[in-house]
Amino acid sequence: MGQCSARLSRRRSSGVPTTRAHLHPISWTRIPLPSTLTSLSLSNDGMQLPSVSEFYNSFSELNALRDLRIVHWLPSSDDSTGLPLSPPPFALASLKAARVEDCSERVTRFFSIIRTPEIVSMNVTFSDSHISGIAIVECIENIRVSVGGAMENFQNISGVDLCHFDEKVRLGGPMSVDIRYEPLREIPSQHNLPHLRFHFSNQQLHFLEILTSLNRAFGFSTAKTLHVNSCKDIDPRLLLEMFSSSPKLRELVFTSTPVSGFFQEMGKDPAFQSDDLEPYFPALSSITLRSIRCADGEDWEGIDRDDATRSLWEGNLLECISTALSRRPDAYRVRKLVLKECKNLGQKDFGRLCGSMSSRTDVFWDGLESWGTRTPEVNSEDSSDIDLGPYDSDDLIF
Repeated sequence: MGQCSARLSRRRSSGVPTTRAHLHPISWTRIPLPSTLTSLSLSNDGMQLPSVSEFYNSFSELNALRDLRIVHWLPSSDDSTGLPLSPPPFALASLKAARVEDCSERVTRFFSIIRTPEIVSMNVTFSDSHISGIAIVECIENIRVSVGGAMENFQNISGVDLCHFDEKVRLGGPMSVDIRYEPLREIPSQHNLPHLRFHFSNQQLHFLEILTSLNRAFGFSTAKTLHVNSCKDIDPRLLLEMFSSSPKLRELVFTSTPVSGFFQEMGKDPAFQSDDLEPYFPALSSITLRSIRCADGEDWEGIDRDDATRSLWEGNLLECISTALSRRPDAYRVRKLVLKECKNLGQKDFGRLCGSMSSRTDVFWDGLESWGTRTPEVNSEDSSDIDLGPYDSDDLIF
């Protein structure tokens, strides 16, 4: 059976308290949708879906709606009324935040009809078990058109987060791309900062199809930070192709993601052979590696490896990092490298890294050694004289 909860809110300045109504198993035609409704949450776990005409006729009157959450209740294409399956587009003129979750066909139709000229926060989840790249491209383009009237809210990207592009491991959630924007005006709540968030349930989708479509629709050229989290299926050459020329990208953050290939490609930067070229990520000043296996590509947990073998693998990764950063021209130097909770990294490894890095880059390590032991937080300035005294958790606050 389906469940619906709707909240009807009146202005607090009127002195009338907010009223709420919770409606359980009920047909679509019995859901009260007055034109004064400001917040609507619909979640369907088995009820018969409304027809296209019923659904969109109801929504066309919601001129005061500011907050919408609709999960698996978008109408299917089977409409027996004889009316057009796709009514003319109309605007939800007051809508600020929307969360929409359904199969790509229904989500695509929804955004081909609904216009959101005042939207600030958009969260879209594609629940298909199978979905083609062509379908994703079409849907993302419809979303771009839908938010077109609000594009002034989506001008300067503060950051792009890429999460869980890993076909084998999906414990942390579905594949997702989160595009965060800087507000053009002061916004009282951090939760209302402009953002577009996309979740993909289908594990067979390719990163290239998704990111190319989003880049074409919304553009990443103004991004200032890039966070790659739990992404083992992303080709580092594709990351460079998509982001390395971004003129404003200042910070890279990698979490639980292999990075050897990425730094190897950075070390092949054509700018190292020509003074006429800008290097990759020309504005880059900070790199953070969090929960990275320094024995990249190997799973060391529970495996007893001798120090020589571990040092070989660790040395390869650390050498890639050193080469990629130390060869950058002075005008484009990376000012800070931060290592946090990195596995198979000890004080000797940190010392070797600092010794091989250019003095132009400050290196910070939180003291988490291999196999879960810790030393106090250190940086490149004091790595030659590390105090191995008692560990204090306060030392690891960044």
